[in-house]
Amino acid sequence: MKLFLKFKPWQLFTIWIITSIIFFITMRTMFWWITFELYAFSIVGWMYSIGKYFNKLNDKKAIVNYGEEIWFILYLICGIPFGYYFANFGYDTSNDLILKISGLIGFVSMIRLANFSAKAYKQYNNNKDLKFSDYLEEFIWITIFIVGIWRIQPEINKIIDKK
Repeated sequence: MKLFLKFKPWQLFTIWIITSIIFFITMRTMFWWITFELYAFSIVGWMYSIGKYFNKLNDKKAIVNYGEEIWFILYLICGIPFGYYFANFGYDTSNDLILKISGLIGFVSMIRLANFSAKAYKQYNNNKDLKFSDYLEEFIWITIFIVGIWRIQPEINKIIDKK
């Protein structure tokens, strides 16, 4: 997962664009699962990598028992009902509740991962316990992936180059 952190911002952006194009092209085929996982992994994998890497560097101030692995896997699993819906070409009202619950769980999972990553990243820079207001800026940058990679990734590249 550290591989995501070694990329330059333009490389991450290019990966995201390519995976999103491939996903939208194959969305109504039987290959939707593979392309969706690539697309989702390009976004959430970056978030997850930030949190895991900087949490390991924090040593004594590391965030414990957050369950980031569970949130990461849960996010990827929540895409299954959406892929099923798009692959069936039609609208089936019996899937509405499943889609809503799946979307809500996926959204919460992504927010939890972004929160974990932002806090771990900011704790590495400050080396103290933080409140949410202390790392709100990083949380916003990480959550808004398209803009965040241009703001956060260059700083991450500098830190990794030092290590």
